[in-house]
Amino acid sequence: MRKSHTVIIAAALAAILPATAEIPKAVLKSIKIDQEELREGVGREFAEMVCNAVGKYFAEEGNVAPENDMLVYQNPDYYGPWPIAMAEPAPGGERIIAINTYSPAPYEIVYQFSHEYCHMFAKHWTLSYGHQNMWLQESICELASLWALYKIGDEWIADVENEKRVEDGKGMKSIVANRFTVLPQFETPEKFREWLETKLPILYKWSKPEDFMPNRIIATHLLKLFLTDPKFWQIVPYINVGQKEACEISEHLAIWRDAVPEELRKYVEKMADWMGYPLSETVTATVTATPDPQ
Repeated sequence: MRKSHTVIIAAALAAILPATAEIPKAVLKSIKIDQEELREGVGREFAEMVCNAVGKYFAEEGNVAPENDMLVYQNPDYYGPWPIAMAEPAPGGERIIAINTYSPAPYEIVYQFSHEYCHMFAKHWTLSYGHQNMWLQESICELASLWALYKIGDEWIADVENEKRVEDGKGMKSIVANRFTVLPQFETPEKFREWLETKLPILYKWSKPEDFMPNRIIATHLLKLFLTDPKFWQIVPYINVGQKEACEISEHLAIWRDAVPEELRKYVEKMADWMGYPLSETVTATVTATPDPQ
């Protein structure tokens, strides 16, 4: 059978065009709850199911996963009142996530675990916590919580045979929709940048719970990108690579862009554009998607 002209031309071009390195497929590692119950009313089996659902979405749709197995605890007395991704691994090499849920509602597990899980594949321990631009990673990890709530909410709403799961799924998606309802939205990237630069003094040194509100607004703004294309998650593991101890956000974004594989640079450029800090004249962020709360 004769080859089509399209096949012949494509083969000829492939012989002279530079090869594009393939991004390795993310491998979801073990996620275990290291307690009989995560908290009263939340058994190990259910909690592991929820945490592994989060990991599955990041691995399968975002093509991103931490390099280590995970151990998850509910132990506020030891780790303090905040959820935390521990910098030091466990003796067996696992990475430790401590969450501090206040109710048995699944959304709390999804919300807290997703944020800390994002810190793990961002390798947060490679950047000092006092770095002036740590707010960007914190905002992206807040975004991870919203993205996971949206994805798992969608999946559970479709499970029409399980009324409780449908209700929990609607609750997860309503949290995301609420962010778009009550938090400021920005008509253009320039408007977002104008707002952001008024908040940078807080973001550089936030230390009180109320100081985290700008991160929520940033996360909601960026969520539109990640819902449009989950491949944005593939750039997060490079967020700290080569970063200076102190630099302007525009330089931080440029260093990040240069650290990712060439085929992923467009994602950092689109994010920078969407934030109002363009790194490229040829890539423009055009995002209009808003989550449907139903």
